[in-house]
Amino acid sequence: MVVKDPLKLLVVVRPFPKEGGGSYRALKSLIEYPSYGIYPYLLIPPTDYDVYDFSTLSLLKTRDVKIIDFLKYYSKNIVVRRMQTLLHLAIPKIFIGIDLKKYPRNIDAVLSFHETWDALWIAYFIASKTEKTSIAILQLPPFYVSKNRQKTLYLAFKLYYNCIYGKYSIWKFLAQLHHDMSEMLVIRNIMQILHKYSFIIGISRAICVESGLESSGRAICMDPGVSLDEQDLNLINIIRNRYREKKGYVVFGGRPTATKGIVEAFLVFRDIVKRYNNCRLVITGGIHGSRASKFLRFAKRLGIGDKVVFTGFVSREERFRIVREAKLMLYPSHVDAFPYAVAESFLLGTPVVAYDIPAIDIYYKGFEGIRIVRELDMDAMASEAIDILSRDKVDVEAPRLRPWRDIIEEEVSLIKRVVERF
Repeated sequence: MVVKDPLKLLVVVRPFPKEGGGSYRALKSLIEYPSYGIYPYLLIPPTDYDVYDFSTLSLLKTRDVKIIDFLKYYSKNIVVRRMQTLLHLAIPKIFIGIDLKKYPRNIDAVLSFHETWDALWIAYFIASKTEKTSIAILQLPPFYVSKNRQKTLYLAFKLYYNCIYGKYSIWKFLAQLHHDMSEMLVIRNIMQILHKYSFIIGISRAICVESGLESSGRAICMDPGVSLDEQDLNLINIIRNRYREKKGYVVFGGRPTATKGIVEAFLVFRDIVKRYNNCRLVITGGIHGSRASKFLRFAKRLGIGDKVVFTGFVSREERFRIVREAKLMLYPSHVDAFPYAVAESFLLGTPVVAYDIPAIDIYYKGFEGIRIVRELDMDAMASEAIDILSRDKVDVEAPRLRPWRDIIEEEVSLIKRVVERF
């Protein structure tokens, strides 16, 4: 098949920045595609109501991106939501609900911009029924081949549920049971369906390492496929020049979730407060109301309830200011490909303490301004954090970022090459 511009691409994606770094990166790609002769038709899979953003959809429409379908919201009720998750895994054809009549038949390929089961299943189902090329862009590892990493992630979730629900709570038991059941199904289903895809693109070498994917005729991991664009870099420079004074607080680097180590950040911060009683922990990002209440109750049990600040979702400018003025970023993340937050923190002159996961080791090990500790070693993280806070100044090395223009050109070239081959 000879690819001629324009190339029409049906894309399964949640392009909302509130979803996190992966969705923000997807949004940047979608904005660029039409400039390179790729015209996306968006299908938005099941999404949290709180992250839906009309301004983002309006922006995409101005860039020649068409929105053709929005499937449904996930329920706000946690019990219903968990049932939805299991049903989507067990019988997706019935409970996700794809109406092929809605979608254009003259597309050249179908692409999933997420490594989640629902997005991968939807994209492959449409591609197989329409006999089109299927492409998966993985923005996080979809599974882990290392037994040690599997065990550590299990322990991290167990710690999370113990802390949030209480060690002997029936709700803790049910929540962890749901997680274990869905995780087992997710890994099995994703491994099976990825094997059927025409081509797989990982946006970081860490994804190949974590998932055992080798660059080949049907898979490649960019090195890396993530960076900050000129708009972000310009904004960071403005923030650096405008705000020069470090203030007495610590910022949490990720979204407030189990995989990003939110409860570990609380436990580490409790030890920091023993030494620096006036310190605060600032946490950005949207949180569901019931989960926020659980986090606050846990913080109060630790005796730090009055020292933890939840800002909610903030603009990138405000996020950059918060990171710039922080004396330290805690980054106890278990799951990553190429952490935006760490790159941003370095560029803003703020040191970081992080776990030794592959994404950190591959792209940041040896840099001035980062302290790396063994995963789940909260004592070591607290010790390193206290050492940084005790110093008047900590040198922070600017990261070596790949130009965004090079990344998007490689991504577009890969997509076109795959469509041409198939």
